[in-house]
Amino acid sequence: AVMPSSIEKVKETTEVLKITASPNPFKEMLRLDFESDASLDDATITVFDLNGRIVYKEENIAISTGQNSKLLELSLLQDGVYFLEVSHVTGRLARNKVIKMK
Repeated sequence: AVMPSSIEKVKETTEVLKITASPNPFKEMLRLDFESDASLDDATITVFDLNGRIVYKEENIAISTGQNSKLLELSLLQDGVYFLEVSHVTGRLARNKVIKMK
């Protein structure tokens, strides 16, 4: 009985966030708006390129229950498609595809 409950718990924590990134496509600044079911300390925002390389990472982000927003300054990135991930020690919380254009 230990296995099913731990699997359920993981599933629960990975569905904490509903996230929108705007504008998408973006030029320099990307705004994340997310709604969280729980408050979390030490969340991490990571941006990957299509090859899985990390091109931006911000750690120790506090997320409170309810509405949150975060502004990312990504003007140094090349134009292209990126994946944005919000994660926590409990698991991946949300993943979005974003596009950078001039």
